[in-house]
Amino acid sequence: MFLKKIINSLVFLSLVFTFSNFILPQQALADSDYGLTVTAQNAKLPKSIAKQTNLVGVVGAVIKILLSFVGMFFLGLMLYAGIVWMKSMGASDDVERAKEIIQSAIIGLIIVSAAYAITNFVFTSLNAK
Repeated sequence: MFLKKIINSLVFLSLVFTFSNFILPQQALADSDYGLTVTAQNAKLPKSIAKQTNLVGVVGAVIKILLSFVGMFFLGLMLYAGIVWMKSMGASDDVERAKEIIQSAIIGLIIVSAAYAITNFVFTSLNAK
């Protein structure tokens, strides 16, 4: 029951922080970039992903949002495994279960990080053309 409340709270807070950029009024900030656009053009820097409207930029932004959810899921798994380990009070079965959860979470994070690196490389290459 307590763990379910914690998970629900984490999901709610992650949604609030993720979608607050879309909800909050940002037109005033978008209109006045304080000369940063001119500076970026003079430095020959690419446009930021937030200002891109092509398919590659949108898909890249969606992937970054999804990966932030994966990171929060990893954090939740680590917290859950830590709680299981602490509640085990030395019982070897529960400690082994917690260790397996931690190992699985780390392996999953490595796989997702590698997938992000590959995706980022591909989309950066496609965006450069």
